[in-house]
Amino acid sequence: MSSPRRPHPPLPHHEVAALAHELYVEEGRPAGRSLDHWLMAEAILRGERGHDVHVNVKRSRGLVRLEMIDSEILGLDERREQELESELESLVRALPKPEVVVDLIKVTYLSPALLGALAVLNRRARLKGGKVLLTNVAPNLRQEIHICRLDNVLLEVGPNAA
Repeated sequence: MSSPRRPHPPLPHHEVAALAHELYVEEGRPAGRSLDHWLMAEAILRGERGHDVHVNVKRSRGLVRLEMIDSEILGLDERREQELESELESLVRALPKPEVVVDLIKVTYLSPALLGALAVLNRRARLKGGKVLLTNVAPNLRQEIHICRLDNVLLEVGPNAA
């Protein structure tokens, strides 16, 4: 039985509002996207502060770079795996054209279920004109991706992609 998810500590409203406005301006001031900008700002601030998250979130040149920080091994704890999947899905959902680079430098194992989740996120991002790419993939992870037949779906880029 998994334990209930702890609520995130509150973020200062003025910080979320300021970053949401910055995202709004960066995106060309689109109408009807205020909730998306707010959710993305919250996700970025939580990632920067390490509040019950599994990834660091950094924005650069129109890309979002996600550095896996929770553990060297992802996929052995089903609850943590589900939380990570939910965090990644929220980020992809919040972006109008998700251009996401997932940095696996600290990861030594990904479960097949989590690899599948990354493939689904990539498909959702592509439906919105974006993509999810992997970087710093260890040789054993590359082999796992190949064994799961996802090497044509989960594409790898160099470490300086974002």
